[in-house]
Amino acid sequence: MTAGLEARCRRVDITPIEPLSLFGFADRSGNFQSIESRLEANIVVFSSLTQNIGLVGVDTLFCGPELRVLVLSLLANEQIHLDDVVLVATHTHFAPSLDHTKPKLGITDQRYLKFVASQIVSAISSLLEESPNQVLSAKWGASTCTAAVYRRRKTLGIVRKGIAVFPTIDTFMLPAIHAEHVIDLHCYLAYGQASRPLFCVWTWPCHPVAGHSRNAVSANFPGVVRDSIRRNVGDPSLTCIYLPGFAGDLRPCFVRKRRAIDLVRFPFSTTLFSSTINAQAYVKFCDEICASASNALENLQPLEFSKRLGVARGSVPLTKMLTGMQSGSRYIALCDLTLGPLQVRLAGAEVCSSYYPLQKNYGKPGFMYSGYLEDSIGYWPSDAQRLEGGYESRGFIRMFSLQGKLQANLEQALAEGFARTAATAKEVK
Repeated sequence: MTAGLEARCRRVDITPIEPLSLFGFADRSGNFQSIESRLEANIVVFSSLTQNIGLVGVDTLFCGPELRVLVLSLLANEQIHLDDVVLVATHTHFAPSLDHTKPKLGITDQRYLKFVASQIVSAISSLLEESPNQVLSAKWGASTCTAAVYRRRKTLGIVRKGIAVFPTIDTFMLPAIHAEHVIDLHCYLAYGQASRPLFCVWTWPCHPVAGHSRNAVSANFPGVVRDSIRRNVGDPSLTCIYLPGFAGDLRPCFVRKRRAIDLVRFPFSTTLFSSTINAQAYVKFCDEICASASNALENLQPLEFSKRLGVARGSVPLTKMLTGMQSGSRYIALCDLTLGPLQVRLAGAEVCSSYYPLQKNYGKPGFMYSGYLEDSIGYWPSDAQRLEGGYESRGFIRMFSLQGKLQANLEQALAEGFARTAATAKEVK
């Protein structure tokens, strides 16, 4: 390796070869019926004089602990420190499971898990043997996209416990159309010789849950947008990594008017989320995000270039998140990445959007934040959301095969975890 910042980039296909069940909806059963779009793992291996760091974006709901163990075991003899391989899920709800810890959302097929691990490892091993590209410059683009909506609303609703049905005022997963939330879309583009784009990292917070076929394999909107970005920069093979951001409480703005039967469950809610989406509406939704990404790319601004490279890992004990958990049982993984001019902060949880304003560098060019790092254990709501109730603060616990109740002072626990992580950072220049 030579001095400076270098990058080797690749995308690999991880579309299942045979029919499998999909991962993400508890009420979905059976194997997938079609393939709407291909699934990918997008990989960038960054190099300096003394260090390699791999950032891998995977089309899946959660990467899970087992995928990380498999990848690291297969990479044991390569020229990369095992802690320096970072996996992030795109959070598509239309891919097979890679996370055995959440069986209520879908069953993991071991053959598919090993296939994905081998595809990622083969790509990293091959990249480490290739001549690297010098990263010579980078640009940052910002836009806004209003295609998502805050999905928590407090209202009167009818709930069921066992055979009992009763009314209650609670926070339900309903569209809060007028609630303010983060709408920022950011793109980072790195360039090599002759101003050739090497790779792209982009982020916009929204759950990839909106598909017009629940039983089709799909990368969902992250796949549609990355293909649009590739067309925009004129490189159909461009490595393009999507970071889902702090998207725990945001989802696509597909709503429907109240029907007569809805009067029984939500008597005061005039709009609800639509459970079925036609192809035309889905295309329109994706087109809106693509237009926002194109706008960001049309308004790229140079970033102050840096050759710094570093990774810092930390964690928050699960006992800081949930009561009733045994000490040392599991941890919420945290990671700070310095990738030249790009700074990325990651958490192994579905972090809610209210955490964006709590990050001191949010909104500054070159800084990105995201959940869905590796073993993403559960939702991480704000302190206010914990008190409000709802799926993100109570309902997910059983669905994610966890137990207990959310602890108080979640904002402090995450802030302290990130601070400890940042304090361990060692940058290589």
